[in-house]
Amino acid sequence: MMNRRRLGSRLLRLAPLAGLTALTACQLGGDTAAPAVSPVVPTPTPRPLPIESVDPEEIITLLPPDGIPAIDNPEFMSIEETINRGVMDDSEPVLSFGHQGVWHAYSVFQLDHHEIVNDVVGGLPVAATW
Repeated sequence: MMNRRRLGSRLLRLAPLAGLTALTACQLGGDTAAPAVSPVVPTPTPRPLPIESVDPEEIITLLPPDGIPAIDNPEFMSIEETINRGVMDDSEPVLSFGHQGVWHAYSVFQLDHHEIVNDVVGGLPVAATW
């Protein structure tokens, strides 16, 4: 069974191939006539649901308040150390932030499980959210 990190990594590697395949298929179609242009239809502006129409009995709570714990004291390591220790792949996506010449990167896969990191970067308190 493939874990989520490996699956995400493989999908990210295959995305350019899928786009290239679609582009090649379009070029090999053989039809040289210009495609018909369809009229642009504006998207209606969504309107909020009137609160009176919401039945409180139909609201389902999946998690209790604070059910997803934040990371309050993140620990950091160098890129080389994460790769050597098998903590992250070299192509793993990260959310990064810099201030006063100090940069911190947060694993997107970790943020999937915690959604928020409370941190201090270059003396500035930040909340990295996902």
